[in-house]
Amino acid sequence: MSRAKPMRPALDLHWRRWRRAGIAAPAGATVATTLAMTAALIGGLMGANEGVGYLLSSGQENADTATVIGMVLLLLLMGWSFYELIEALRRRMEAHFAEG
Repeated sequence: MSRAKPMRPALDLHWRRWRRAGIAAPAGATVATTLAMTAALIGGLMGANEGVGYLLSSGQENADTATVIGMVLLLLLMGWSFYELIEALRRRMEAHFAEG
C-alpha cells in the first residue's frame, strides 16, 4: 500500500472542497439527465419532423402500435443507459474520493 504525499495547505483545502462537490455531483447529473430527456421528448412531440418524439407522435396518430411500442422501448433503453452511465461515474468517484 503506497502512502500519499503530504499536500500543501491551500491545495488540501481545495481538494477537500472538490471532495464534497464530488459526492453531490452524481445526484445532480441524474436529475439533469432526466429533465433533459423529458424536455427533448416534449420538444419532439410538439413540432419536430424527425426523431423519437416525432415517431412516437406519428405512431399514435396512425394507430401504429409497433412504432409506439418500439419508441417507448427505445426511450426506456436510453433512460436506463444514461442512468447506468451516471451510476458507474458515481461509483468511480466514490472510490477515488474514498482513497484520499
